[in-house]
Amino acid sequence: MMILATLAFPACGLAEEPVKAETSLLSGRGYARFVITFAEDVGTKVEVAGTIVVIRFERPIKPSIGKIHDDPAVYVEAFNLDPDLSVMRMSLDRKAIVYSTKAGKRLFVDLLPEAWSGPPPNLPADVVRDGTMQQPQKVN
Repeated sequence: MMILATLAFPACGLAEEPVKAETSLLSGRGYARFVITFAEDVGTKVEVAGTIVVIRFERPIKPSIGKIHDDPAVYVEAFNLDPDLSVMRMSLDRKAIVYSTKAGKRLFVDLLPEAWSGPPPNLPADVVRDGTMQQPQKVN
């Protein structure tokens, strides 16, 4: 499976300086986890429309691509960042149950198989210890 990362950046200035962010996509145990680590706290809203996951940012972001595993369980076929840097879309290769969890300057988006039952996977221990984690939200 090939993962295409298409990030479009405007040539002229924005009203706000984009917040730097690193993105990674990890998979294992039958699910995938997309993580965005922001340099500063940024409010987010995650939505799902069919097989498209939409992440809206309250401030523009400037992402760099970190770890991306080329694994069939990854689910993600393509990424796209809108020219205004405030909306990211992920095109999935199948329907998935989606959970999002904000923890401080990190956003975790879990992509789970449709047959998944029970709560979403645990976040890393350092995130739980940090105490900034919000409750996971199932995204409809």
